[in-house]
Amino acid sequence: MKRLLLPVAGAALVFAAVNAEADVVNNAGGTISLTGSILQSSCTVDANDQTKPVVLGNYSTDTFKKTGDQTPDVPFTIKLTGCAKSAGNYGLRFDGTTVNNNPNLLSAGVGEALGVGVEFSGVGDKLITFNQAADEATWQPASNAAPGTPDTTTFNLKAHYKSFTDKVTAGDANATVKFVIAYK
Repeated sequence: MKRLLLPVAGAALVFAAVNAEADVVNNAGGTISLTGSILQSSCTVDANDQTKPVVLGNYSTDTFKKTGDQTPDVPFTIKLTGCAKSAGNYGLRFDGTTVNNNPNLLSAGVGEALGVGVEFSGVGDKLITFNQAADEATWQPASNAAPGTPDTTTFNLKAHYKSFTDKVTAGDANATVKFVIAYK
């Protein structure tokens, strides 16, 4: 009797599973269209700008009397070459160690000068936000070269020291930041 019940029970389970599958109703769906471009050429960082020294200068601790005091801007550029106009807009993403949960202020070193960091600004003197996607402070259109013709794009940037406490202590104030090219 047991031998007969096992196959019958198995067949009943298979039949139930087939019936359950048959109850699925398909409703009308939609269409997904995926578009984009594969570009022939992309920008590269100009050889002179791949390692970029920016000298911010030497300042007395008296320059920083209160939180938010800053030194004069030091302009610098980063030049991209071989940029295809068809790529649209170019931007830069900057990554570095920031201080006090302030995404706009780079650390000026550990155990060195205390209470001061480095700020960058870009297009329209907007502050650069570090460690996230390139923001509006760096986006700019490709140059006016003929479509498909590689050209250069230059980013005009500024940097300065800025205090984040009321008391700044003396020492070296050096920061390092890495950057990559972004396309939009």
